[in-house]
Amino acid sequence: MRDFINRISSKLSKFDPEQVELLLESLADKTFVFSALIDSLATGLIICDNDWHILINNKAAERLIPINFRNADLLHNELKDDLFVWNIVIDKDISDFLIDISKQNKINISKEFVVNSSKTSTKIINISILPLVYKHKLEG
Repeated sequence: MRDFINRISSKLSKFDPEQVELLLESLADKTFVFSALIDSLATGLIICDNDWHILINNKAAERLIPINFRNADLLHNELKDDLFVWNIVIDKDISDFLIDISKQNKINISKEFVVNSSKTSTKIINISILPLVYKHKLEG
């Protein structure tokens, strides 16, 4: 995808409006495929930036991790700079873990948590903190 965008961006000024429209449709299709791929993962995925703001999450994360994503969606537009991932985590142990990791600036770490998902159901989830690298830089 990156190669495609790099090739096109150098020639964009030469495109007529119809070609630009086709290009945007192609990019929208590729974005849709990316979103569908992320949502199809069975593993819960939350991607944060360097400041611990949520960039992307998938359906499995919404199902597996005790996070109030609806609250995050409501607050996202108004309080984006203050909306850290631990502020919307319902489970205090996980929230505290994320705060500690952020303060210590640690990556490549995992921890298991026992979470009560309902009055009768308990599950064990593993939270892993891994770096997001883009163009050889740590981005999240």
